[in-house]
Amino acid sequence: MKYFSIMMFVLLQTNANAQTVITYGKHKVKAEEVKQAYNKNRSQVEGESDINIQEYLNLYAEFKLKVQAAKDARIDTLESIKTDVEYFRKQLSENYLNDDASTQKLLDEAVDRSKKDLHVVYFFRPATDNSDKAAMQNLYTQLKSGKSNFEELAQQASTSAARVNFMDVGFVTVFSLPYSHENVVYSLKPGEFSAPFTTASGTHIYGLLEERPAIGKWKVAQILISLPENPTEQVVKATKQRADEIYNKLKSGEPFEQLASRYSDDKFSFNINGELPEFTTGKYAADFEKEVLKLKKNGDYTKPFQTKMGFHIVRRISHQPATDVNHPDHIANIRTQLLTNNRMQLSRDVFNESIKTTTGFKLTNQVNKETLLRLADSVQANITADISNNFPESNKVIITYKKGKRTVGDWLQFVKHYTTNYNKYKGEKGEDLWKIYCDVSTTNMYRDNLEDYNTEFAFQMREFLEGNMLFEVMEKNVWGKAIADTIGLQTFYNANQTKYIWEPSATMVMYHVTDMKEAEIIKAKLTEGYTRENIEKEHPYILTDSGRFETNYLFDEDHFVPAENTFSPFKTQQDNTITFVHVLKLHPAGQQKTFEESRGLVINDYQHKLEEEWMAMLKKKYPLKVNKNAFKP
Repeated sequence: MKYFSIMMFVLLQTNANAQTVITYGKHKVKAEEVKQAYNKNRSQVEGESDINIQEYLNLYAEFKLKVQAAKDARIDTLESIKTDVEYFRKQLSENYLNDDASTQKLLDEAVDRSKKDLHVVYFFRPATDNSDKAAMQNLYTQLKSGKSNFEELAQQASTSAARVNFMDVGFVTVFSLPYSHENVVYSLKPGEFSAPFTTASGTHIYGLLEERPAIGKWKVAQILISLPENPTEQVVKATKQRADEIYNKLKSGEPFEQLASRYSDDKFSFNINGELPEFTTGKYAADFEKEVLKLKKNGDYTKPFQTKMGFHIVRRISHQPATDVNHPDHIANIRTQLLTNNRMQLSRDVFNESIKTTTGFKLTNQVNKETLLRLADSVQANITADISNNFPESNKVIITYKKGKRTVGDWLQFVKHYTTNYNKYKGEKGEDLWKIYCDVSTTNMYRDNLEDYNTEFAFQMREFLEGNMLFEVMEKNVWGKAIADTIGLQTFYNANQTKYIWEPSATMVMYHVTDMKEAEIIKAKLTEGYTRENIEKEHPYILTDSGRFETNYLFDEDHFVPAENTFSPFKTQQDNTITFVHVLKLHPAGQQKTFEESRGLVINDYQHKLEEEWMAMLKKKYPLKVNKNAFKP
């Protein structure tokens, strides 16, 4: 019974969405389309009363009439429109090529991991033909027993075949390590070590020494006195002495920026006052980060300290504490990093499997796998040859989809282009290369037919195309037409002069100046009788504008009552520049505006008139009906 009720609900809902809400001529708009548009623009609808919904339906119906006029004029065939739509489609489609559920799972995991920083140590033994697994296992046993002489333990685990390398990595956070290694590290508790695990490069052990809350973002500047590789004790001593001399200059009051420009060996920062890019956990070596975190206030600087790069003097510029992990900006930042991280391949693998069913992916077996791989080897051996139809099997179909197919020639073209793309090709061969082809081919088939598979994507594409078409057709029939029709504008003004009457107004000059001090100087000069021209000559970086403006609402925020030869209060803009107005002359209400004085208003009103006439013509050409009862928001 419950199953029957569910099915009835689905059928009724489907039928409701299929009902026609708007007809114009022979064209129909279904409830589903109107509902998508209504829900997206709901913020523009103040309520859900009958009159508001009716108004929305009327507006949408008129929008569809205008789009139809654009189609009649073949505006959708304009190269500019086609180019814009293709570019938008390419950008938008990328948002639909991942599995939402697995992507969300990865995002939640990354956000959670971003809460804390982990102090990590690392042991690594490179892969060799006679790799000794027992040595790393023995090292792990000693680490578990509590031994902490890490460098000595690494030396003891080294053999003539392979050396075990030790590194105090310092603090890391999400995205600092390859994902498989990050998973190992985040599975540990402070004081624990991972069991040895092997990859193609060798065998790894991680240890977690401590945790701390995320440190946020830091901005610092540095003076670097560099050391050569493997410096002698004498060189280190001389370099430290030089760093101390610079430090003493800093203590005596010489500006940090000048010292960085003059003495720093950091070629990337010396000419920008020593400033380094903003950073967070894992960006720089642990010994560098440790000294930075000691700085408590902006402007504080360190004594010279040594790293393998040399001696540093670091000044704190700013520190932004870690954002609440649930803050939308933080989540958006993590998501941006996630989408370019190698762990997204997990989501893509899930997605690739799902769209095989959606697109109807099916292997034909007309050509066996061994032949396909052998032909691929032939192409790679002679990559410059034209291989489209070079083999007897080239035209045989190897994959079919609901909306297309792939041939041996398509497979070989892929092999040719992919294996010569050094940004993508990682040396894959055989089965691995074939799997990539199947995934790429299916993704391309899905992308090319996304409108059929995803209603939201189809809606956004239609909305973008129709929006562009609407702009072009309105420019042609209303906006541009009104501006260009000088005779029509003048005639319209002559017939409607009573609409264009001055309210209380004033002739004034607006000044836009760099700062408060300059604003006060200019105001003082104007009070003394300086002209606008004199001011502009003596202050070439200011901006001025003049004209007659209605005053009823102009100064409401400032509570300023204009009078002749008065100045409005100074107003600070977002960029800290200052604006103010010099009132020259007051004008009473009721005076007739000239055509030029009311030109903007006349154009706007004339455009409304042209639009109304155009809409009347379209409604006559395409009789319009709106069935409000078929629309349930």
